[in-house]
Amino acid sequence: MKKKITNLIGVCCTLMLIGMFAINPQTANAQILIEQGFEATTTPAGWNYAGFARIQSPNAPCEGAGSLRRNLWSSGQTGSVAAPVWTSNGENINVTFDFKLLNYQGTLSPPNVGAPIPITGWGEMRLQISTDGGANYTTVFTVNDNNYTPSTTCSEYSHTIDGSLVPSGSSTRVRLFGQWTSGD
Repeated sequence: MKKKITNLIGVCCTLMLIGMFAINPQTANAQILIEQGFEATTTPAGWNYAGFARIQSPNAPCEGAGSLRRNLWSSGQTGSVAAPVWTSNGENINVTFDFKLLNYQGTLSPPNVGAPIPITGWGEMRLQISTDGGANYTTVFTVNDNNYTPSTTCSEYSHTIDGSLVPSGSSTRVRLFGQWTSGD
């Protein structure tokens, strides 16, 4: 099974979806295989960032030197990263991403990040699926206080989206949506 690589940062501090974003096939009749490490200096074709910025720096990515980052706080409460749209074949979709959440310190250029966020109630990172090309999304998995352990290293999250949620022939898109709750 292949993996995908993504890098993000954001949240009341710094949310780093760093290192890995992968949409993987579960069976021989694969939906799609998208792997992205955000190492290039430009936005990959078909990807959409809202509030996130691509940063090239050896400071804090999960892997390589590139990452997507978002400082989520009271004046910037949300951010998202969406993969390219594809036509579903109705099969299950496996999504894997690496993620870490760090306290924001200074500027993001170069990205200065501090200790892991020790607080509770920071917010959440939602894995969402769209079957109408990204006009509407349904949350299928959430990273929050219940399943995130503060760390300066990245945590890998995987989730299988049931094929019944993505009818064959639908314009499918997966995104990660960060939501700040507290902790400026």
